Formats: sequence, C-alpha cells, structure tokens
Amino acid sequence: SVETVPGTDLVEVRFTTPSPTLSAFLAATHAEAYVDANEEARLASNLSTRDFVDRQLRDARAQVERAEGELDHFATDHPSVAVNQEQRLVAQRTAELSDLLTKAEADRVGLESRNEFLSHADSEPLAYLLDRPAIAKLHGTLLDLETQEAPLTHRLGPNHPQMLELRRQQAAVQRQLATEVAGEIEAVRARYDAARLREAGLRRKLAQQERTAVALRELGSRYDLLKSDADSARALRESLLKQRMATEVNAQLAAFTVRMVERSEVPRRPSRPSVPLNLTLGIAAGLVFAVGSVFVCEYFDNSVKSSDDVEGFLELPTLATIPNFALARKRAGTAPRALIAHAGAGANGEDGGRVCGPELVVLHEPWSPIAESFRSMRTSVLFSAAGAPPKVILVTSAGAGEGKTVSSLNLATTLADAGSEVLLLDLDLRRPRCHTALGVENGRGLSSFLAGQVPLESVIHALKRPRFFFIPAGPPPPKPAELLGSSRMLDALEKLRGAYDFLILDAPPVLAVTDATLLGREADGVVLVVKGHDTPRELVRRARDQLANAGAQILGAVVNNVDLGWGDLYFYGRYYGQYYRQPQGPSDRA
Repeated sequence: SVETVPGTDLVEVRFTTPSPTLSAFLAATHAEAYVDANEEARLASNLSTRDFVDRQLRDARAQVERAEGELDHFATDHPSVAVNQEQRLVAQRTAELSDLLTKAEADRVGLESRNEFLSHADSEPLAYLLDRPAIAKLHGTLLDLETQEAPLTHRLGPNHPQMLELRRQQAAVQRQLATEVAGEIEAVRARYDAARLREAGLRRKLAQQERTAVALRELGSRYDLLKSDADSARALRESLLKQRMATEVNAQLAAFTVRMVERSEVPRRPSRPSVPLNLTLGIAAGLVFAVGSVFVCEYFDNSVKSSDDVEGFLELPTLATIPNFALARKRAGTAPRALIAHAGAGANGEDGGRVCGPELVVLHEPWSPIAESFRSMRTSVLFSAAGAPPKVILVTSAGAGEGKTVSSLNLATTLADAGSEVLLLDLDLRRPRCHTALGVENGRGLSSFLAGQVPLESVIHALKRPRFFFIPAGPPPPKPAELLGSSRMLDALEKLRGAYDFLILDAPPVLAVTDATLLGREADGVVLVVKGHDTPRELVRRARDQLANAGAQILGAVVNNVDLGWGDLYFYGRYYGQYYRQPQGPSDRA
C-alpha cells in the first residue's frame, strides 16, 4: 500500500507478505523505482518544454515580422496619420464648434421667442420694450403730460389753449414712441434672422468637421491596431526568449524532487493480525449486534411488557403483578415445596391425606414476595368496586397457560386466611387443574351435579389447608358450555352466593371457548389474568372487549409471570423483601 503522511510531503510505502525479508526488499525496490521514474519523467518534461518553447518562439518571430511589415506599409500610404498622430487637432476643433453652436442656439431661441411675442396681434410691444432707454424716456414724458392734463380738464375745459397745447404735445410724443417701438421690432427681427443664419453656418461646419474626424479616427484606429499587434508580437517574443533561458537554467540546476528519506528494514514482528484491534472490533461488533437485537426484539414484541401497557392500551387497572416463581425463589434462595394436608369432613363424607402442589405459594411460602403479591391482589379485588366488595369473582384469561388457575387458588387462599368463608369452583370442565393442585379426587364434581347425577352438597369438599371449600370440575362432559349456561348452574350460583362470603370461579380462557363469557355477567366482577412478556396485547384487548360486550364487570387485570425488575415488583423486592422473610428463630415465630 502507498499512503501519504498527513501534514507532510512524505509518502509511506508498505508491502505485506508472509516473508519479512521479501517485504523489506519489495518496499525498497518499489521506492527506488519510483525515484528513478520520477527523475526520468522530470528530464522528459524538460525536453518537452524546451521543444514547445522553441516552436512558439519561431511562430512569434514570424508574427513580429508580419506585424511590422503591415505597420510600415500603412505608414507609407498615410504619412500624416502615421507621423503626426499625437498632434491632430480634430477633437479640439470639434469641441470649439460645439460650444459656438450651443451659444448660437441659445441666442436664436431667445430672439425667436421675442420676435414671436412682438409679432402677435394681441401683444403689447410697449410693455416688452420698456427696457430700451429711448422708449422708456418717451413713455415717461407721455405719462407726465397726461398727469398735467388730468387736473386742468375740469377747471379749464377742452378748448382752452393750454389744454390744446397739452394734447398737441401728447400727440407728438405718441408718434415718436410708436416710431421707436416699430424700429425696435424691426431690429429684433433682423437680429433673429442673423442668428438663424449664423446657427445654420455653424451646423454645416460642425458636420463637416465631424465627417473629417470620423475619417481620421478610422485611420487612427487602423494604425493603433497595427501598432498594437506589432507591440504584442514583440512582447511575446521577448517572453518566450526569457522562458527558454529559464528552462535551460532550471534543467541544469534543478535538484531531485523526490528522494528516499528512510530505507526499509526487515520487520521484527508481523503487522497482522492485530490482536488488540481485532479484539476491539469484535467487542464493538458484538455490542452493536446485541443492542440491535434488543431493539429489534423490542420493536417486534407486541406482548404486555409493563403495567403502563395494561392501563394505557387495555384501559384496565392493574390489580397486582405476580413475579415469576422460579426467579423469585432463586433470588430468595428457596425451593418449591409440597404440603401434606388432611382433608376435612365435607359433605361427601371423605377423609384422607392429600398433597398440595407448589402452585399454592401463599400456603407453602407465606413470607415470600410471591405470597405478598397475591395478598396485594386480594386487597385490590376487595376495593375494586364501589360499595360492597364483589362476592362472586370470576378469574379468567385470554388464552391457556397464563396462570389463571394459580391466581384463583392463591386468591381463594388469601381470602380464607383473612377469615372469610370461601368456595372455589373449578369451571374449566375441559381441562381442570384445581383438583390436582389441591390433591382432591375428580371422580365427582360440578359436571356430575349439572348433569343431575348427584346433589350439590355431595361435591363440596371442605379443606383444612388451605382452609376453604372446593368444588372440582368432575368428569369431562360432552357439552360443557350448555351445562355452564343452564338454569341449574345459575340456581346453584344463587344458592352458593348466600352460603359463602366469596365464590371464586376458575373459568376457561375467554378466546378459546365461550364458557367464561356466559358466566361473566353472572359474576360480580371479572379478574383478567395476563402473562407478562408473553400474551399479545391484541389478544388481551379482544378478550376484554368480548367480556365487556357480554355485560361482564371487569375489575382489572393481574399481570402474571413477570421478572423482579417489573415496576412495583422491583420496588417491593428492593425495599421490603427483607421485612417479609420467613422467621427463623423461635421468638420470631412467636
């Protein structure tokens, strides 16, 4: 590679080969070849420049000879223009004639206006000629005689000798005044005619002088052009002579324009691969890829990711956020536990041991943040409706596997721990799960009662731990939706409403079947369970709309299976997690 060094006139030559010796040899050979080629190019350029200047010089000499010959020929044909070019007075004469013509025009215009005024029939020449001394004197004498006559007219009468003498004198003065005025008018006309003749003569002379000036100017321009061509040819010849001499001198004295500053040496270590550079680029590319992947996943992830999504997109309040059990237990350092409990004597009259599944977190881990989240859910549900708390609470979700059964079990447990009589009904007749978590047989249940096979009291199980009543789903019937929507089911709900403080209905998913929609309007409130970072927002919105269109009262949403960094869960785990740990000592348990 060949690269320039920024800020200098240096050029760096590099060769990369498997052999360090070969790399050094190639770099040195390349640099020397470049220096030699540059010197040869400089010599060739000098020769080319010299030949070009010689050709231009021959052309310039021929041009000088041709221009001087044309100038000599013109000088011979027009000696006056060529010899006395600077002494011509044509311009001065033309200027003088122009000045005289301007004055003559002004005089003629003045006399013309005076003549027109005096020649007009309605004009009063006497008033215009009062500036003449003789006319002014006669006019003054006439005024004096009229002044003398005025006071004597009434006193002496018109035929008085003195009056006759005054009138005779007035007549004589008037005749003299008329004669003077007529003379002045003739004088004005004569001067006007003379001014016209003088102006015409000056115009003829000026036109003749201008024609002469044009002819001389054309000759002068031709002479100046030929002289300028000759001067330019001489200047070009002189410039080319100087350039030829400079080229000869530079060719002898010019130093090398390119030289080798530092010769190549055999490298001691390889130039590549550069481990630090490759490591840095790898880390940078990994970071860019990771950040890009995060943004792409975030952009295409349309699941519910925060409580703000629930409240903003679904327009539902968030009743509680339930953390992921595995993450919460890993952070707390605990493991899931199963609890062996004894079923109480229920209406079915059965006793026996049973094992409760790990889904009952409130029962197994009462001091964990998970249990506290379900207690928060209980509180939110109780205060979600104005007036009395909802008594019949239906728990459902948009799709399967979102945690509605776990939420129903733990909600029933928290309500029972608060001292209420609680009955949990497993309404998912297709895929029941509550009986497995509680360790209860599912041979007879709600479907058996709805089919008219057994009475209602025979399918109610009274549990000691957790301390609530439970009706399993029973064997899967052929038409679950018709059974749940029957009058027998509605009558049973009405009867159970009066027997228990709370009825928790674990219903099937809303979008999968119509069971939850049928029973939603019979409940006092519906809790919609949403699986965080999993359930698409559009599916949850459709489930909400379907319940709302059926007339169900939706209390809010429970966001399930979220990590501990989700909003209020992070706040709870960060500041209150230590407070709710299970007591270790006897004094604490007391």
